Parts: sequence; structure tokens; C-alpha cells
Amino acid sequence: HPDVAQAAVISHDVRDTGAQLIAYAVAPAGDPTELRGYLAERLPGYLVPSAVVLLDRMPLTPHHKVDRAALPEPVFAERAYRAPRTEDETVLAELFEEVLGTDRVGIDDDFFALGGHSLLVVRLVSRIAAATGVPVPIRTVFQHSTVAGLATRFRGAAGPAAAEDPLAPVFPLRTEGQYPPLWMIRPGAGLCWAYLGFVEHLPERQLYGIQAREYDPAKPPTRSVREMVDDYLAHLLEIQPEGPYHLLGWSAGGTIAHAMAVELQRRGHEVALLAMLDSATSGGRGAENVIEVNDILEDVKTRELVRNVLGERNHDSAYLPLLRTMATITVEHAALLDRFTTPVFDGDLLFFTATVNNHKFAAQWTPYISGAVHEHEIPCEHRDMVQPAHAALIGAVITAALADTENSH
Repeated sequence: HPDVAQAAVISHDVRDTGAQLIAYAVAPAGDPTELRGYLAERLPGYLVPSAVVLLDRMPLTPHHKVDRAALPEPVFAERAYRAPRTEDETVLAELFEEVLGTDRVGIDDDFFALGGHSLLVVRLVSRIAAATGVPVPIRTVFQHSTVAGLATRFRGAAGPAAAEDPLAPVFPLRTEGQYPPLWMIRPGAGLCWAYLGFVEHLPERQLYGIQAREYDPAKPPTRSVREMVDDYLAHLLEIQPEGPYHLLGWSAGGTIAHAMAVELQRRGHEVALLAMLDSATSGGRGAENVIEVNDILEDVKTRELVRNVLGERNHDSAYLPLLRTMATITVEHAALLDRFTTPVFDGDLLFFTATVNNHKFAAQWTPYISGAVHEHEIPCEHRDMVQPAHAALIGAVITAALADTENSH
């Protein structure tokens, strides 16, 4: 922007809504609202700062780096307010306020512009269901994120046919979008809930998760990785019969995505993108990373994830059996992967490495990738790669990679 001499953007914890982007600008003639509008015209929504703070000068450390500790607290611009007009809008505005820890939410206010993110979406749909009895699909909030927009949609989402089954073999994270699907393959526990953090960071992209069939008690347990691959590809090909295909997997999901990509190529299909989040080759996890069923049952973060997605059901008779199924799938499928012979994929690999306690998994894949392994380092631990701040970074890289593959076509 011509008025901006210097600028810095940081991630800042605001209220209890988590991290938000805050922009600081040295712009003597600048206007914060105009500058934010300028960015909104040029950037996807998830990259637009929640606030722009004007400075006389940028505070620097003795080493001439931005002195983050000296940056002032952000000041949020007043929003034009339109009061709720209907009972549904009133209920939704109150629930926005409750979940986001803010006040005076109007019908034009956007959940994400107010600091919402994917994990808060989970909390919001849980509260909507509890307050209204309407099971709103998670993707509906991403597609209609203002109070007014959601109010016009959420009654139409009522009924079991419209609400996502969080345990279904295919978990639709976004079914609308101008770009073809990115297929997100379940990690160790067999569910794709963790990928919810990527929805807002992969704009205009159809997104589907493939989940383990063992959550359906009528289905037999998977006996081999080959059977798992055939099962998952049947779901994928039913929704997307023609390629090119784009696959992403986190942890064990990356190992499975690689096997799926090889099988797609064997059947004559094109795989344009294969991406992994800190995945090991078959048998490459190392003894120090092996976990047991009880480790998962006692893990606080896993228990919290189940409660967030299913709602506050810690006294529900379905809660502990579901948690035990997650643990059993994690352990038993890891054993199947350890016995699987890793094939060779004909193409490149986009690999994201968690640098805290780095397991050096990327190097394991060199013999099993005919092209190049493009490694990107993410400053976090393995289990935190899907947290909002890291999902934003990973999503930006994947979006650029997908654009490259589509431009080549």
C-alpha cells in the first residue's frame, strides 16, 4: 500500500478465542479500516488481519528485529451493528457471543472475522444442537458464517440425512468449491476430525476425509493394508470417478495415502499431489513411538477431541466405547502397517516435518519416491501439526502446490 512505510503481522492471543492475526503499520496518512479493506480485496479471508494498528515507528530490538513485546495491544474497529430480526437470529447471535467470548453480535457479523476458528466451530455446532435441537453440519458454518447466513440455512439442515455422521466412512469437510477434491486420509485413530483445522485454510477446495470402517459395528475389521486401500479407493472413486487425484495424510494417514496413490497409478489414474504430515514408512515409526491402547484411553487431548466433536457426552454410554474403538484401531492398524511392504510412488512428495523432537521421517521416503521429496519444516511437535496456527501455514503451502498442479493441466 502506498501509505505504508513499514509493516509487521503477528499472531496474537485475543480473549479466549485463540490466535488472531494483528497487523502493525507505520503509515502516517493511513486509515486502519481502509488498510484492512485493501488487504481483504487481495487476500483470502484467513490471511486478512483481524485488526490494523497504526504506529509512529516500528519498535526494534538492539539487533534491529521487530520488538514484539513493545507492540501495543490491538484495537478492534467498531462493527456496523444490525440487530437480530427473528428468533433464530437471536439464538444464533447469543451463541456466537457465548462461544467467541464477545458481546453485541449483529446479524452481519462473521464468525471467523470475530476470531472463530475450526475448533470453535465444533463447539458452536454442539451448542446450537443443544439449544435448538437442530444438528447443523460443521461445513454449513464454514459456508454460511454470518448470523444472518446461518439462520437462513440451519433449519434446512435439520434431520439425520443432512447432518454429518462423524463416524461415517466418508467425512465431508467441504462439498462445494470450484476446485476438485483434496482427499484427507485418516490418521492413526481412524477419524478425520483433526483435519477440520484445515477447512478455512484451503479456500474454494472440495475436501473429503476417508475414515476407518471399524466404526460401523456391522463391518468386519480390516485384515491388511491392501484391503484397507481397496476399501478407501472404492469410496474415493464413487465420489470422484476421474482424476487427477490429490491425497494428503497425517501420521499413519500419510503412509496409507502413499499406498493409495501407488494403487491409483497401477489402475491407470493420475495422482497430481501426494502430501504427508510427518508420516513414517511402513515399519519406520521406531520402538519409541509405539503406543498401547491404555495410552490412548488416558490421553487428555484425545478425550477432549471426542467430547468437542460429539458434544458434552462424557456420561453418555456411547462415549467410552467410542474412545476404546479409537484406541483399538490405532494399535491394530499400526501393526498392519508395520507388516506392509512399502511400494514406490512415481512422482514427487510434499512432506511436512514437525521439527520439535524431529523423527527424521522425510528421509525414510527417498527409496519409495521416484521424484523429489520437497520437505517443509513446521515448528511444532508431531501431534500439534493440525493446530490452527500450523494448519494455516501448511494450508498455504498445499494451496500453492495444488495451484501448480492445476496450472500444469
